Amino acid sequence: PLPAPVAVVMSTAYWIEQYRPEVQAAISKALPSGTRLLWRRQETALRKDGWNITSNEKAVEIDGDNSEDQQLRFLIKENGLKFWVDLTGGQKTGYYLDQRENRRVIEELGRDKDVLDLFCYSGGFSIHAAAGGAKKVLGIDSSANAISLARENADLNGFGGFVEFRQQDVFKFLEEHEQEDKYDLVICDPPKFAPSRRDLPKATRRYIRLNVAAMKRVRPGGLLLSCTCSGAMTQTRDAFIRMLKDAANEAGRRITVIESHHAGRDHLVRLSYPEGQYLTAVLLAVQ
Repeated sequence: PLPAPVAVVMSTAYWIEQYRPEVQAAISKALPSGTRLLWRRQETALRKDGWNITSNEKAVEIDGDNSEDQQLRFLIKENGLKFWVDLTGGQKTGYYLDQRENRRVIEELGRDKDVLDLFCYSGGFSIHAAAGGAKKVLGIDSSANAISLARENADLNGFGGFVEFRQQDVFKFLEEHEQEDKYDLVICDPPKFAPSRRDLPKATRRYIRLNVAAMKRVRPGGLLLSCTCSGAMTQTRDAFIRMLKDAANEAGRRITVIESHHAGRDHLVRLSYPEGQYLTAVLLAVQ
């Protein structure tokens, strides 16, 4: 538990590091008094941008102090369910709040279904499916820390003996088990494959490969929620839908778009900053 409110800042660009005092002051001014700032550096992105870490600059700092040896986490409630959020060791800023409303959709659709959650992280989609009355839930993620946190969150909500979490590379899982269990509902929420538009052609091929494998795991008449958090794909007109169409053709499946979602309604997109539109989640019926 935390002694005071904390705001997490994810630094991914060199200019943010150059102007950190000004950025930090502006953020602090907009927050309630007493809020502590946790500054997390995405070192891979920063190095690509030309930034070199120095001995006094750590990957994680809170109010200017090194926090790498601390575990800062707190409990949140989302759609009536409880989740531990790991601020220092978790992915990105600790929890993917942008998928909150999409997780509610999965809870509404989960009843009596066999559910597969790919790239499950801390179990958000899996636990919502269980809360909605799913018959079976399996979550897959390559991160040991993510799986450990997901199991803890399942226990926290009374689903520890029901939801199964497995540490494995998602691509390998799908390839090794292609002829095995099929599912009524599959969630596919991978990390960002296309950091920039330059990476989009290669990323598209990877998205196709992933979605082909995911569609093959859906029972005829079942559902697939396929997501991308790559702004380059979301901002390229119809790119994600075209990719899904190509994946369906390759998989030999017929798909129908039921609905399309973006980040939660609290993630506003200014018209002067279209790059703020990055998340796409498409719910498909798969025949």
